Amino acid sequence: MNLKAYTLILSSLFSSTLWAQSCDPSQDRDNRSPTFYNEQTQSHIMRDQGDSGWCYAFSTADLVTDYVFKNNREVLNQAPNRNDQLISPVSLLPAIASLGSGEQDEGIRFSEYTAGGQVTQVMIDIVASVNPRERVCLEDEVRSSNFNLASEEVNILNLLDEVERNYNLQATSQEICLQASRLSQTVLPNINANDIETILTQLNASNKPVRSTTYISSLIQTSCKNPLPRLELPEVKRVRRTMLDESDNSQEFLSTIDSQLMANSIVALEYNGLLLETEDSVDSKGFPIEAPHVSTIVGRRCHNGENQYLIRNSYGNDCSFYLESLQCDQGNIWVSQELLLRMSRRISYL
Repeated sequence: MNLKAYTLILSSLFSSTLWAQSCDPSQDRDNRSPTFYNEQTQSHIMRDQGDSGWCYAFSTADLVTDYVFKNNREVLNQAPNRNDQLISPVSLLPAIASLGSGEQDEGIRFSEYTAGGQVTQVMIDIVASVNPRERVCLEDEVRSSNFNLASEEVNILNLLDEVERNYNLQATSQEICLQASRLSQTVLPNINANDIETILTQLNASNKPVRSTTYISSLIQTSCKNPLPRLELPEVKRVRRTMLDESDNSQEFLSTIDSQLMANSIVALEYNGLLLETEDSVDSKGFPIEAPHVSTIVGRRCHNGENQYLIRNSYGNDCSFYLESLQCDQGNIWVSQELLLRMSRRISYL
């Protein structure tokens, strides 16, 4: 390691420690986003992506929900309860699939569009591609969490993948009824057999080859009976975390996060998710191990004289797989300013 790199590391660690101890202990209090925290019941409104790999879609849905909650909240009130007054990540997926509609994508299945990818670019593309022909729905009409159905845990990714693998324009009535029953009890509560028959008829009438992604998107859009009005969203802004290859931008990075939180806005965070689970993030040869993940930062507090940030993850209320040294609150994790800087890669916000 050269002298410049070594100096930057020391400078970064020293500065981070200095800033982390700069809050006033007399001001100890939690500041949490009202979009995802119910002050009356002191409970968080959580999501659970399971092993779907849709963390970026969940974080994008949270960003959009937060923006709508602050600027046009009445459109969320059509759902019966607070947990359903969240924009569904699954309802954003047709926009993702529509981004890859060229001939080279003919053989790609819907599930492959929704796993992985460059997080920030996908979020920008989703926000930019939402238009009147693609419906954005709330959780009560297009659900995003895994389900227990007749003692069987149903993973939404696997369910949609199963539907896509069995995609058949010439499906029998019995196959249609079976599929409608399974979908209506899980991810798409408004789907029935007549809907599926109508979709298949329309797709059969097309003069072009019909991709299975089109079928899945049609199912999602059909279940969305009460779409939100056209969303006028601002441009997605980004700040990349820099440490060694450029001058350290810890102060700018934190200032941007703090200014957003002070304005009651949340921030999407791309980071090494492994650092929430283990302190040993290097392999046997000493190379860093990366586990790319994206969540949202929804709160900040001064706790025992230390600035801490609340990470809203998308794995439900389970706290069992996080480091014991971290305080986990119903699936949300408080992390120190130093850890936040160490694990961060990029932030995005509206």
